[in-house]
Amino acid sequence: MLAPTTESPSYRSHERLDLSLIIPCHNEERRLGSTLDRLRAILDASSLRWEVIVVDDGSTDDTSALALAAGRPFRLISLERNTGKGGAIQAGMLAARGNVVAFTDADLPFRFESLFRAVGMIRSEDYDVVFGDRHHPLSRTTARRSWSRQLGSKVFSRLQQFLLPLETRDTQCGLKVFRRSVGIALFRSLEIKGFAFDVEIVAKAEYHQVHIGTVPVDLIRDESSKVSLFRHSLPMLLGVLMTRLRLPHGETMPSLNRPVVMRKSA
Repeated sequence: MLAPTTESPSYRSHERLDLSLIIPCHNEERRLGSTLDRLRAILDASSLRWEVIVVDDGSTDDTSALALAAGRPFRLISLERNTGKGGAIQAGMLAARGNVVAFTDADLPFRFESLFRAVGMIRSEDYDVVFGDRHHPLSRTTARRSWSRQLGSKVFSRLQQFLLPLETRDTQCGLKVFRRSVGIALFRSLEIKGFAFDVEIVAKAEYHQVHIGTVPVDLIRDESSKVSLFRHSLPMLLGVLMTRLRLPHGETMPSLNRPVVMRKSA
């Protein structure tokens, strides 16, 4: 069930766009203003008709006010209560007008070349979804990551693959891009609203045999900085287990991933 939402009437439109970019936010007033300024500059320089959907996930600060002040083509969806990152992205996905729909984090942790390449892959009609892959041979990391975050990420990945083997190597990368119709189908019945929602989405995509591509990413900021190794590890693992149990007859996901080797731009 979706959480109650509100959206400014001035943003409601049936106009079809090239790209909808969803930014889930919870108490992001300190960095959202600069994020939106950067997004406007980057996306205006592209040839895409675009919108950015800021989903305020029950914030208690001025996150919504900043998103409203940005004006079009920024949109605000405000959830009345905090539902979790998955629930926020679900709300944005179901409201998106772009033929291609993507999401990333409010601190914009990746360079945008990967987003634009992924959009091109989907617009070429060769792929239905494209996932960022931090383990790709061409991926790079210049962000400083704490040892605890690196350890937590590795342990979660190993346990996830043990509980729910998937072809997609990096289920938790914060850049994912969808053909709109496929994204809506995957998110409409989303069960996991917290940080483990990515695993459910990837598992559904593989199980239903959608065409999956991957792109390398350049990590320039420590993504998912709000994920706590101690507070979120158990709920995330429970989410993985529940996803496994919901699969028909406990079947292992079929091998569907079609990785793409992408040369880095200069």
